[in-house]
Amino acid sequence: MTALDRIKFLESHVQLSNQVLLDIGAGGGEFVYMAQKRGLQSKGIEPNLGYSTFSKEQYGVEVKTAMLSDVQDSSADIVTLFHVFEHMAKPLEVMKKLHSSIKEGGYLFIEVPNILQADASPHNIYFKAHLFYYSKFTLACAASQYFDVVKVEEQGNLKILFKKKVQPSDNISSVQSDQIEYSQNRIKQKGWFEYLINGKGIVKPLLRIDRVVTELFIKKSSPKEILDSLYSSREDFSRPLSKYKLKRTAAWSSAGGLGFIAIEAFC
Repeated sequence: MTALDRIKFLESHVQLSNQVLLDIGAGGGEFVYMAQKRGLQSKGIEPNLGYSTFSKEQYGVEVKTAMLSDVQDSSADIVTLFHVFEHMAKPLEVMKKLHSSIKEGGYLFIEVPNILQADASPHNIYFKAHLFYYSKFTLACAASQYFDVVKVEEQGNLKILFKKKVQPSDNISSVQSDQIEYSQNRIKQKGWFEYLINGKGIVKPLLRIDRVVTELFIKKSSPKEILDSLYSSREDFSRPLSKYKLKRTAAWSSAGGLGFIAIEAFC
């Protein structure tokens, strides 16, 4: 479902046809497979052998066990990184490599955790494996020497679509003082009240239980069958949780929901 949301985001801003799409850090290959069904020449690289093998065996897609340094210059029209860039130790060098990897007029689509988002639990924000955390301001600055911003979406995780510059700039853009002040104020506002009310954390138990119930019905299906089913009914999955689903789960999830909130607060 997340893969479909990402494809919809791309479709809203890029005319997709038969372009070559490279997904860096492709994981289990779900996005690569969904993009292929959409008509893109999609492929991926993934450093984890288990994930890359799973991608090929379950979906029949091209996901190589490789690193970013293995990507050839001008090899893709669109490059995507989903929850990968925050793990990169040298982000500016990565941007330079991405610029060289993308064809002229091509696009870069990055999604990372959003340090300013409201729907992240206060005790579930920072991870040791995340070397950097980005806001819409700092991620745009990190890319500014090599890419122009096309579209920013910051509800929940941070998504930014960039377009490759014909010629890299000599300098990197700086975060402005008002942007720094705004970010500082946002971080001060973050807390349990914002998470539960503005970030809708209070309804997450309902969503989690609904997900468990759904997975009980599909656990005997193959991964490919699940993705094919989601793709064929993709418009249904773009809608928010229906009132019917809320009613279906609310009656027997209230106690579990209170327990979840208590665990979130005290563990």
